[in-house]
Amino acid sequence: MAQTASVVTPERFASGMTFQQYLTFDYVEFPTIYDKDRIVGRIRAARPGESAEETRRRGTADFFEFQKSPFFEVYAGAGVDEIISALYARLFVGPLEGSRA
Repeated sequence: MAQTASVVTPERFASGMTFQQYLTFDYVEFPTIYDKDRIVGRIRAARPGESAEETRRRGTADFFEFQKSPFFEVYAGAGVDEIISALYARLFVGPLEGSRA
């Protein structure tokens, strides 16, 4: 995915993004651990013998069950880890090439 000016990434935090700038962004990039399209696509995919309506109902129920799982605690931790790693790299080796900070 090509990054636009409205995407928040760990690299942007590492290059000097402020919290105030963060509030103006439209989209927050998911941590690498969360391959949303792949995971949600698998959850909502039709199973053998299901009608379209059965697939929709089961897929929605399965998605909400997934939301209740411990995965999101792991996901949140991974996001924090990526941001902290990017900030540490900035302190250790300096800003990313082409950054304004």
